[in-house]
Amino acid sequence: MPALTWTLHTGQIDDLLSAIERNTSPLVDGLQGKRALEVITAIYKSAITRRIVSLPIKHDDPFFRTGGLTALAPRFYEKSASVTRFREVDVIPLGKNLDERTHDEQK
Repeated sequence: MPALTWTLHTGQIDDLLSAIERNTSPLVDGLQGKRALEVITAIYKSAITRRIVSLPIKHDDPFFRTGGLTALAPRFYEKSASVTRFREVDVIPLGKNLDERTHDEQK
């Protein structure tokens, strides 16, 4: 596996764009991505329904449809506030340049 400069979403986007530019395959293709989403969906569905979920999940399963998971998940609290501004940019996991050390690592 090649060394990764970026991680998280930034790394995924960088890998895909690099693959397009170089006419190569990305590290994770569409089928692998679909399978990962299917496993995650099955985990949530199992937790919500308290039942065993078999894979593959059928394409018409309401949990596997856009908005289905959020519509079917139980609500434990009502949202009473939202964040509009972040004081620190690094609190959002947009990606991390692995060559740069964080402020804490430099100490």
